[in-house]
Amino acid sequence: MVQNAEKQSKKKEHILVGLSSAPSNSKIVETASKMARAFDANLTALYIKTSQSEALSEENAKRLQNNIKFAERMGATIVTVYGEDVALQMAEYAKTSGATKIVIGRNATKRAGIIRKPTLADKLIALATNIDIHIIPDADSDLKEQKETLFKKTNVL
Repeated sequence: MVQNAEKQSKKKEHILVGLSSAPSNSKIVETASKMARAFDANLTALYIKTSQSEALSEENAKRLQNNIKFAERMGATIVTVYGEDVALQMAEYAKTSGATKIVIGRNATKRAGIIRKPTLADKLIALATNIDIHIIPDADSDLKEQKETLFKKTNVL
C-alpha cells in the first residue's frame, strides 16, 4: 500500500472531476477517467454538498449514489466537501490538492434575456486561472438545442 501511495504522489498530473446527480455525469466521469489513464494521472471525483443537497428527489439521490460508485469503479478517489458556492469550492479544492485539470459537464439549457447568469464553467475559469478546464457537453441536450435553433420556423412576408 505504501508503494501505491508513493506511485500516486509521483504522478505529475492530477485530474479533478465534478460529481453530481445529472444523468450525463457518468459520461463526464468516464471521460475524466480516460484522460487520467492517457496522462498517467491521479483522478479525484469531487462532490460538493450544499444545503440544497438535502432536498434531492429520491431519483436524483439514487442517481448520485450510482455516479459515485461508477467513479470509484473508474479508479477515482471520492472526496466530499461542503459549501454553497460550487465553483469556489471546486477551485479551492483543485488548488489545494494540486489538480492540473478540472473536468465538468456543460448544462445545455438556454438562458433567456440579455443578461445571463455566469455558468459554473465561467466562474471556474475566473477562479482557477492556472488549471486547465475541460467542459464535456451533454450530447443529447446539445443536439436537441441545435435542432431547435436550426429549424426554428421564421415568418416570411
